[in-house]
Amino acid sequence: MNMFFPKPFYLSLLLALILNLSAVKLSASELQKEQSLSSANEVTLQLNSGDSPSIWRRDDSGVKLQKLFTVEDLYANLSATATDGDIMWDGSYIEYRSQNWLFGAGKKGRHWSPSRYNSLILSNNARPVPSVYLRYRTDFALDVPLLKYFGPIEAETFNGQLEQARGVPGAMLFGARFKFSPTRDLDLGLFRTAQWGGQNFNSSPNGFLKMLSGENHSDEFDYNQLGGFSASYTPSFSDRSYRFYLQGYGEDESGGLPSCYSKLFGIEKEARLQGRPLIITIEAADTTVDRTEGGYCGPNTAYRNGHYQSGYTHHGRVMGHSIDTESKALSLYVKHEVSGLNIDLAASKIDLNRDNLPSHRLSSTRKKGTTAEISITKPLDQIVLNTRLAYQDLDLKNGFGTKGLSISFSLSSSF
Repeated sequence: MNMFFPKPFYLSLLLALILNLSAVKLSASELQKEQSLSSANEVTLQLNSGDSPSIWRRDDSGVKLQKLFTVEDLYANLSATATDGDIMWDGSYIEYRSQNWLFGAGKKGRHWSPSRYNSLILSNNARPVPSVYLRYRTDFALDVPLLKYFGPIEAETFNGQLEQARGVPGAMLFGARFKFSPTRDLDLGLFRTAQWGGQNFNSSPNGFLKMLSGENHSDEFDYNQLGGFSASYTPSFSDRSYRFYLQGYGEDESGGLPSCYSKLFGIEKEARLQGRPLIITIEAADTTVDRTEGGYCGPNTAYRNGHYQSGYTHHGRVMGHSIDTESKALSLYVKHEVSGLNIDLAASKIDLNRDNLPSHRLSSTRKKGTTAEISITKPLDQIVLNTRLAYQDLDLKNGFGTKGLSISFSLSSSF
């Protein structure tokens, strides 16, 4: 959908990206975070077998080999997955890191969300989009006018190339996000993505600038824009054991701001059971959109676009929430450690394609059902073994799973 975003959003992002911050040093925790990634002497081999695609995950069966190389501030991650006669390079990238700045290129996944599990805007539901990207991050407030009130900030922008086999070959994906923490208890975020360029559309630098401005929509310069916000609140009065979060994104514009929203809400509780960490999360997602009084939006609005016919997808899967358009989900997640095992439980009540849209990517008719999953991970010396048992009582289109029980195994080793 076409949307104009107010200039303050761009100004905030631009300030974070162009200020001369070379004197700002990384904090100790930030250095630890970056250095933990530099285990350059290790090669990781992972074997995945028996996995079948479902509404929640892609088929990742195959053999994966991963190696991280480092030369001073240069990091290169090589990740190759062999599947059925094909090799995928998802997860491969090269990055240059200098103090709080990072510049990179490659097939790096993004999860833009306050939720541990799902995102309305960018998630792991689809394969990573090959892109070039720039990020600035600090975990303390900057002593700079205006920005010092934002607290710790993170600004990221990228431009990527979507797959060629789609409604508009050559289409690209732009994204920008600005996160900040004005108080210890509160994390806020603003984000925007846009599909632009490609066959029959302007892919020139001029077209890119017009997309950034949100203006000059025409047959040559049209683009599919999404934008919204996120918030996460961890109140101090609860000993920081509770966290409340929400995310919303709009597919259209009203008064210069996003409208026609999809929503995600969640509450998380951290505790200890028999002395071991326990995290319980309840989360609701809703991608149904009502029609406005002026007749705009309505069913089939989320993740769809008239010009970019493949919609907000990459290799056939939505880049946002797994339930796709015109659907709802209520989910329970549990993470626990016990007796050397990492246990993850998930159960969801799903209502898909509530308006019986024949063109829905998951099901051509309305489907209501339940999914459940248990995943157990056991570290064994240099080997990590994972077993996943999943149930889905929904028969969906190819690539999204069938009704029944499935089991998969994953074995990884670093040497």
